[in-house]
Amino acid sequence: MKAEWNCENKKCGSITVNGKEYILEMDAEWSYDDIWGDPVYSAYAKDAEGNRFVVYWETTKEWNELTEKYRKGENVSEIEVWLEDESNACDWDNVYEIAQI
Repeated sequence: MKAEWNCENKKCGSITVNGKEYILEMDAEWSYDDIWGDPVYSAYAKDAEGNRFVVYWETTKEWNELTEKYRKGENVSEIEVWLEDESNACDWDNVYEIAQI
């Protein structure tokens, strides 16, 4: 789902998906939160009526591969710099799922 960010750095404010605005209550965090146990980034959000949601972004193939290498201790210093910049973690302009809670 295409997301339109309502802020400059994609780490604040709100996003609009399919014409509906979701106000993010936090920066997205990495987890295994989706129903299949896949790595995702997620953030709590609410809509204008106060309904609560979890917004999910799927991690990229490159991010997953480098995370696995990092866990194995391969090229730690090189990978660490890349992993610290979470702008590479997901395609932040495309929401994977939005679930009402």
